[in-house]
Amino acid sequence: MDIRNYVNYFHDGTVIDIKHNNNNIQLFIESFPVDQNDLSNKDLPFLSSNNTLKGILHADCVKYINVENKQFHGALYKEYDDGEILDLKVNKNTIVLIVEWKNFPPKKRITVTNEIEIESDVIYWESIV
Repeated sequence: MDIRNYVNYFHDGTVIDIKHNNNNIQLFIESFPVDQNDLSNKDLPFLSSNNTLKGILHADCVKYINVENKQFHGALYKEYDDGEILDLKVNKNTIVLIVEWKNFPPKKRITVTNEIEIESDVIYWESIV
């Protein structure tokens, strides 16, 4: 499946987790529920039981990471309770993800928005249903 054809469904979706090992990143993400009437292909085998696109967006052989237009040298991870996807763009070698992160009590309530840009040699989608 070419995830680039479905990125608009991830608006209001969720970042479930982030795994960053060496120069490979896995973004575990889930879309907002999809109305199957809106899809051109009615028999999408990759929709979850909740009618969402759920899976892992892989970025292998990462060349660079920018967070808020500044080069990032650490390991990406999900440090907040919730990550709402505001925008997702994927092209051949770049992922741009805008996320609104939130923490909830008993942690200190906080809301932070980040733009994360990842350039890598290989980007591909792995569905989880």
